[in-house]
Amino acid sequence: MSLFNKILVMLVLFVAVTAALFGPELKDGVNDWLDKKSPAADEILSDMDLRHLRGFALRPEENDIQLVSVTGLRIESVQADGVHASFVLSGGGGRNSFPSLRVKLLNSKHQNVRDMELGPSNYVHSEKLEKERISLVVPVRQGEKSMVIEPFYPNGEAS
Repeated sequence: MSLFNKILVMLVLFVAVTAALFGPELKDGVNDWLDKKSPAADEILSDMDLRHLRGFALRPEENDIQLVSVTGLRIESVQADGVHASFVLSGGGGRNSFPSLRVKLLNSKHQNVRDMELGPSNYVHSEKLEKERISLVVPVRQGEKSMVIEPFYPNGEAS
């Protein structure tokens, strides 16, 4: 075997061993270098921006209950099967699925008497949560005079 071939084999072995031992570190270094050259690198906050930043909140990418609202609650009628109510359910951002609903039934002193929870399969709605009027039939008991409807996601916080 010639001297050139021996050097070439040793060089290949050296590169292979180095790649095996330091591969992740080398990969991270190359990625960091490439990231500095990418257009996304310009989107990082400057020191001036960071100085004015007072706080932040990490929000979920989807099913963010703070983007869901219930407005315009109306009692349509009172019948034998219960109170027929309707309200506008809105979901901002377009990334929320339909929430569960907590119906809080209150007495004449506005104290919570009873809670009912309805999953999305328990009320009629469209395919995508944007803004729509939802109708419910709420069975009521003696002493229940008003209601509040709160949206929630079972593994999240109430609004």
